[in-house]
Amino acid sequence: MMQNRVAHLIWANIVVDAFGTAMFLAGIGFFAISGEGVDATRLLSALATGGLVGVALSFPAASWVDLWGARRILAAVQVLQVATYLTMAMVGVHAVVLACCGIGAALSRVTSPVRGALPPLYLEKHALVPFKARVRVWTIAMSLAGSAAAAIVVLVFGDGHTELIPLVNAASFLFTLLLTLALPRALIAPSTKRRWWQLYRPPRSIVLTAGLFGLLLCLAYVPDAAVAVVVADLGLPPWIVAASPALALAVALGGERAVRSRAHVVARHARPILLAALAVQVSGLLALALAVHGPGSGDVVVSGLLVLSASAAEVALIGIMFVLWDVQYGVGDDENRGGIVGVFGIGTSAGMAASPATASALFFQDLGTALVVGALMIVVAVAGVLAFARSAADNSDAEATAAVTGR
Repeated sequence: MMQNRVAHLIWANIVVDAFGTAMFLAGIGFFAISGEGVDATRLLSALATGGLVGVALSFPAASWVDLWGARRILAAVQVLQVATYLTMAMVGVHAVVLACCGIGAALSRVTSPVRGALPPLYLEKHALVPFKARVRVWTIAMSLAGSAAAAIVVLVFGDGHTELIPLVNAASFLFTLLLTLALPRALIAPSTKRRWWQLYRPPRSIVLTAGLFGLLLCLAYVPDAAVAVVVADLGLPPWIVAASPALALAVALGGERAVRSRAHVVARHARPILLAALAVQVSGLLALALAVHGPGSGDVVVSGLLVLSASAAEVALIGIMFVLWDVQYGVGDDENRGGIVGVFGIGTSAGMAASPATASALFFQDLGTALVVGALMIVVAVAGVLAFARSAADNSDAEATAAVTGR
């Protein structure tokens, strides 16, 4: 009963955050540019800089989870988020708006690994992957709802009341803060073996494993980054772009149902799942290549290839995510779980951030560059998956713990 209550609290925390963040991201242009008159270039620079700073801060924050507890760290971050978006809505000075946008982007990056360390503190290991799968379904759904809510605010109230967008975001973070404070004391007590300046030092095997997942996610997100550009460049129907979120929701829902009572399959067959996901990825990338570089076959064929590519990417992505969740919650010692989740968070963030540049190299440069980049990434990915060994990360993490504690 207690685990069900805690699971619902964590689930609600993530889902409400997803709604508010999606609403803000969809409406930031209307609020900052149309409503406040902020320059678009400066706004994008502030968001990009804040995102990079957030990635850099996410690992220390995740490491501190092991010292002071995920509940305490997450609550502190959420307090800052509420203050940031309230300030953004109430102070109409350009410099303040830009600073708040950057801080908001940074805090969003920090929140992810800190909150990601919550489930293993309260839930049993066999329940973690099904829980994350269910959360992913609702996160996608709430992201769509948040984007729609931003559009409704702009359509109904116009540019004169776009401050409702950051206000709703502040309210969502206030609600998540209350949900965080409602969590009981964790079953696993924070570690006291490190000082606050002594960050978790991951073993090489964990770093390499996180890098492998970063590479796989980079390939998985390439179609997402490229399809919109191809549609705009070729003048294809915009419904193709809109189909991607619907595909993501459908695949996530199917994956959640499949793994609900079969979580043990993920742990036992992680390597075959990754190889199958990689094969699906390659097929999707080939379909995208045919759409971009193939002989003119008409809009219907090209549109079909783009949808096929996006579908393959979503199917591959859900398999990769299942294994990723199982690994990041299974390797190493639980007393270093926050730091481990932080390492995987940096790897996945780097992979997602690199996907637009990868899409450019694969589909919008000369053929030689595309072949070299594509072949190199696929060979490295296959070699990494074949060498994938969860037990090695477990053994090496004990050495890292000894190195940190001096024992």
